[in-house]
Amino acid sequence: MSILDLSFHHHGSSGFTLVELLVVIAVLGVVIAYSIPSFLAYIQSQYLKQGAEQVLSDLRSAQSRAQNGILSGSYECWGLEFNGLNIYEAKSYDCDDYDSNTLVKTLSLPATVTASGSDIVFKKLSGMPDIASLTTVILTYNGVTKSVKIETGGNMYVE
Repeated sequence: MSILDLSFHHHGSSGFTLVELLVVIAVLGVVIAYSIPSFLAYIQSQYLKQGAEQVLSDLRSAQSRAQNGILSGSYECWGLEFNGLNIYEAKSYDCDDYDSNTLVKTLSLPATVTASGSDIVFKKLSGMPDIASLTTVILTYNGVTKSVKIETGGNMYVE
């Protein structure tokens, strides 16, 4: 009797057994179950990142328009209003009088991302924000937050 005679040979059948298939399916199930929370966290962080970049871009647009003097009529500043996320032109005598301002653009954030903060106004030609100290815009999605910071000197960044 040789060693070859003791080995297992499958005569006439090829493929996987039911047990092997069930093991593979179980392993795939475990891998998928562990990856779903990570994937959802990634999606959440991307929504927040996209929202923060959108707010930052629109703040920079308003600042640039103010610096370039792109204003019609007697308007003296550009601003971002957080009641409805609107960019507006504002009259010189009252940049915070939203009823008399001209709406230029309404921002669109990713689904279910909300933004809150003080309204930001940029003065004509200087483009400097009309703020006394560091101002923060908070974006929230499912309880997780991201901040857009506006410094008194006009520098803006996502944190």
